[in-house]
Amino acid sequence: GSLQRIAEALGLTVAYLLAQTGTASAVVRKAGREALRSEWSKATVEPLVSASADERLQAVLTRLDPGGRTGVTSYAPGRRLFAYCTAGLAIAILNEPVEELSLEAGDSIVVDGPRTVAWENRSEGLTELLVVTARLS
Repeated sequence: GSLQRIAEALGLTVAYLLAQTGTASAVVRKAGREALRSEWSKATVEPLVSASADERLQAVLTRLDPGGRTGVTSYAPGRRLFAYCTAGLAIAILNEPVEELSLEAGDSIVVDGPRTVAWENRSEGLTELLVVTARLS
């Protein structure tokens, strides 16, 4: 959540902030990706696309250990989030209006900004989400 707020304040994407230095490539190799691990939240975020400062699209793989959760991420107007649960059980906690949506493996969700989203894993197994955000304008 904090990283998302910093990126938005700078007019960047989280993927750009996490990107390794060097030339962006159309292919992002699994071996070349570096994941960001947060022990306090029991979450790992791994960028899936090469990033540039003006990127309109970002995609990350989010893994939540049992009991794991992300920080609250704010999506501004003109941003759209798509998330696909690849494994486990994810709880999307949204506000304005407040609601909790449960996603099992194979389920997906689309959320338009302005809205905030946090993810939780209330299960006893690993949860994995593909999260794609796009700037629409």
